[in-house]
Parts: sequence; structure tokens; C-alpha cells
Amino acid sequence: GGSAGGRSGDADPNDVAEQVLQRMRQKMRSSWLTVFESRGASIQPEPILGDLAAQTVLVGTVSSAPLSGEHGAGESQELRRECASGFTIPQATVGSTWLDWKGQRPRSVLVVAKPLSEQVLSVLNQLVSWLDSLQIKAVVEPHVIPRLADYEHLLLTFSQGEVLSGKFDLLICLGDDSTPARAASLFQYSAIPPTVVFDDCQSRQAPIFGFTSVPMEEYMQHLFPVLLPDRHPDHRLELSLRQRLQVTLQREVPIPGEHTSFHVLNEVFVHRGASGSLCKLEVLVEGEMVTLAQGDGVLIATPTGSTARSLSSGGSMIHPNVPSILITPVCPHSLSFRPIVLPQSVEVLVRVPASTRCQPTVGIDAEHGGTVQLNPGDALQITGSRYPMPLIR
Repeated sequence: GGSAGGRSGDADPNDVAEQVLQRMRQKMRSSWLTVFESRGASIQPEPILGDLAAQTVLVGTVSSAPLSGEHGAGESQELRRECASGFTIPQATVGSTWLDWKGQRPRSVLVVAKPLSEQVLSVLNQLVSWLDSLQIKAVVEPHVIPRLADYEHLLLTFSQGEVLSGKFDLLICLGDDSTPARAASLFQYSAIPPTVVFDDCQSRQAPIFGFTSVPMEEYMQHLFPVLLPDRHPDHRLELSLRQRLQVTLQREVPIPGEHTSFHVLNEVFVHRGASGSLCKLEVLVEGEMVTLAQGDGVLIATPTGSTARSLSSGGSMIHPNVPSILITPVCPHSLSFRPIVLPQSVEVLVRVPASTRCQPTVGIDAEHGGTVQLNPGDALQITGSRYPMPLIR
């Protein structure tokens, strides 16, 4: 009886949902979502055109006419300015599009491999040798160099904290579904190059919404059209633009030198950490209070992350082409707080109230992006990122 009485102050879920929907409709009148609602099925995928090796890459706009020529035909001035920083995709570009190398070949490839896997290391050795035969430079993480001693003279690497924006034509991931999240964490403040993912789990069935079902051993036949476009002029490289979230840390008392902005591919998890007490968190959408969450924590996930930790916590599976933000409570001490799916255009705020009895911990992409400790009064502002992961299908 005591627990039920403690929940009596929860807002009615139907009323909360209606209020949130009304605020969303007002905002969407001036947002990019109205463009998609008005055009509907008439939207056509647009090509991504451009030079390679850290040169300008132009992005298709939402229109019926494709871009053409060296700088594109009909792109807006805003798009032209965005392209100056490298491979960028406007927030209005979601779902699928396609990539055109303009007959050139990629010259620099970043390879991110699953650590401590002998199977991955064997394939990585073969891949590096093959890339060298194609006169393509392979760049790997620093910790991989000692394990590839026979090919050390063929490899390049980078230092920790180095800005990688605009330095690679292609990103290749070798491993499982966690490898792309670790690769994306290397591009915290910039766009991600076009990405190819190969799986080391041949025995499992193909995932419905996972990254890939292509085994690593078949990398050569799948990379030929990507790395040698001049030999496959009729092969279209379709991209699935995997949404990311931008998370901004708002401290009650700022800490000098602390990173306060993160880009997340899967999810951000605010939880009670090592504390045995319930975690209290205020959840706000568009500045309006939705609920006071009490439990083990709250997950804010992308459609890609909806099949990871959020799914094991009772969240819905969302197709990657649906631009959305998923809020999933973890072991909630409430009858009214259930998983919520919101449009990507909204702003979500998770705030630690003064009455909390534990110090919440923030895990970013299953700790691939790091962890952060929160204090009373601190908050996380979560919005859609302007830098999705362009995944080559």
C-alpha cells in the first residue's frame, strides 16, 4: 500500500502524451519534419557527390532534381557553406541516399577492428596487404600496430585526441555490432566517413535492424565496388544514414577543462552506478516536465541503439530510417513511466534533482564514449546530431 501511495503523484500517461504531441505539432510547423510530411512519397534519394581524401563532399538536398557537376547544381548557399568542412549531411537528410565517387578511387581508409580477437586480427592482416596492393593507405588505431608487426611499414596511425575530420575517404569496421559505436566515438565533433561494417559472428542469423550480416571473410567481394568504382560504373552505393544524438552536459558548478559535448550512435545511459539507492531523474521534453523517474536509470537511444541495451530494458525496436529518440526507463518504480518514442527534432533534458540520494553515472555508447559522474542540479541536454553515420549497404 505504501508503494502505491508513493505513485499517486504520477501524471496520467494519456494526458502527458497529448500535451507532448501538441507541443511537437507546434514546433514541427517550422521544422524539417514538415518538409517530409508535405512531400511524402515524392521524396527521391539524392546522390552525395564530391572529391576524395579530405576534399569537399557535396550532399543531396530534398528535391526532385539530383545534384550534378563538380559543385552540384541547385544546392543552397547554406549547403555550400556546410560542405566546406568536409563530409556533412544536413539534418533534413534521413533514411537512405547514395554515394558517388565520381569515378575516382578512395585513397585513405581507416580500419577499426574488434580488440583481442584472433579471428579479426587474421582478417585485418589480409585486408591491410590487399589495400596496399590497390595503392590505398590503411590507417589503424595505435594499439593495433604491435599486433601487425609484419605489415608495420604499410600502416599509418594517429595519436590520442587527434582530430580525424576530413582525413579519410572510407571507414571499415571489423567485429560485431559494438565496433561501429567505438568507431563513431573517434569522430566526436565531426562527420563520419562513409562506413562499411563486417561481422565476425558467422553462426548467428542476420539481424533485422542490426548493422550487417556480411561475414568478414567475404570482405573482398563486397569492397570491390566500393574501392574500385571505375571498374563498376553501374554499381550504386546506397547509404543508410544512421542517426546520432548530440549530448550536452550542463553542470551546476562547471569543471574547468571538462568535455561537455558528445555525439552518440547507440544510447546514453543515466544510471545509479555503484549506489544501492534508487536513482531519481527529472525528464523534460521541450522544456516541459514529463515525469520524475525513479528506478535504476533512464536510457535515451537512437533507432540504431533501440536493438541494444534499450531492447533488453523493454524498449521498442525502431527501424533505422525512422528519425526518432527513444526514452526507456530501466526498472522504473512507477506504473505510468513506460518507453516513449519522440521525433528527432525535440529536445530532451534529463536533470538530477536536489533530493536524489545517489550520484548518477552517465554511460555513453556502452562506455565507448566514456563515463561522466553527475551531481545534484546537473543535467544532460539531448538533441539530434547533425552528423549521422553513413553506412554503405
